[in-house]
Amino acid sequence: MDVLTHQHPNISSRLAAGAVAGIIGGILMAMFEMFYHGAITGMGVFTMPNMIATNANFEMHHDFGMYTMVGMIMHLVFSAFLGMAWGAVFSRTPSKTTALVGGLLFGYIMYLVMFYLVMPPINPMFEGARGMVQIIAHLIFGVGFIFYPGLAQKMS
Repeated sequence: MDVLTHQHPNISSRLAAGAVAGIIGGILMAMFEMFYHGAITGMGVFTMPNMIATNANFEMHHDFGMYTMVGMIMHLVFSAFLGMAWGAVFSRTPSKTTALVGGLLFGYIMYLVMFYLVMPPINPMFEGARGMVQIIAHLIFGVGFIFYPGLAQKMS
């Protein structure tokens, strides 16, 4: 199996496919986190989006409210932007295997960048959230990029 196919989708197709793959990854990540915080820790199913909303000057809550929607919108918009960055990198459509491996690596790198460089100065609450659960969540985000090759081909 070729690591890269010979198809060269145009930049707008790559950006659109990346955005959709990023949103899929963001949804998968949110589902994992909501299950984990709701069923395992007992902190509440809305902990993840509510924690994200604290970056928009909302106080931390564990129940559903406006802050939950703000947090989910922030999470999905950022996921789409990360996906667009992913799409901008590939001038060729990668195989599904390459997309999956690259997505897992991308997810792990995003964990390191977000939890060690970007978020601590913005929101110190994120320092306490570092660890294996967030690594797994970001790897799950990366799994969404397995859809990129098919999306890029359909959108070109």
